[in-house]
Amino acid sequence: MEKLESDLAKFENARKKASEEEAKMIQAVDEYIESKVRQGESREKIRRYYMKKYIDFLESSAVQPLDKKEKHKPLTPEQKFSIIKRQIYLHEIRPNMKKGSSDSRNAQ
Repeated sequence: MEKLESDLAKFENARKKASEEEAKMIQAVDEYIESKVRQGESREKIRRYYMKKYIDFLESSAVQPLDKKEKHKPLTPEQKFSIIKRQIYLHEIRPNMKKGSSDSRNAQ
């Protein structure tokens, strides 16, 4: 019983950490998009640009049902942009964060 409670606590901690990381990622992407808006681009134009740029991620098997018998349900616009936000974070924000941290180490 203790093992089960321990495993449950570990699972809850991991889920909480993943949720916090997801929230940080979304906040970082929202700030990134907001900075583009302040530079004069419209939100809709930015959204269309990233939808075109990362369209292959929306069409990949990662968003298809795992069970072949299950019918594929089309993604809602909000689900699509959630996937796009993850790609923006992975391909544009995180690499710049890593460059910034290595630049600060090199400056020392």
